[in-house]
Amino acid sequence: MKPLRWGILGAANFALHHMGPAIHAAKGASLCALATSNPTKAAAFGAFVPDIKIYESYDSLLAANDIDAVYIPLPNHLHVEWTLRALEAGKHVLCEKPITLMASDFDRLIDARENSGLLVAEAFMIVHHPQWARARDIVASGVLGR
Repeated sequence: MKPLRWGILGAANFALHHMGPAIHAAKGASLCALATSNPTKAAAFGAFVPDIKIYESYDSLLAANDIDAVYIPLPNHLHVEWTLRALEAGKHVLCEKPITLMASDFDRLIDARENSGLLVAEAFMIVHHPQWARARDIVASGVLGR
């Protein structure tokens, strides 16, 4: 099986120190590309992924045919826009939290994901915390959400 080829939109410190190395080390994954205009950050990623391809714009990385999925560690207000753009470009998405705070944006994301047939995930590290079990129960009961 071919590894899933990943790109990262933006050189956030969390991507540099945590998610980038995790993707790079993951079985079945290959960290192939980074979109950043910051040469210092690009060099830092190159220290652990020597052959990483650097793109100077997010759009140019999304246009690359050799990228299957993107990780989006951008500022919160950019999550919806770049998740939608990534789906339009045919990429699976792992987006940092919160993916959105607006129900209307969430509906747009659900529609785009369903229409694309691609996967979208929000990067939560605490999915097994009891608060999320309770939240799932509330949604399942129909009291809140869908």
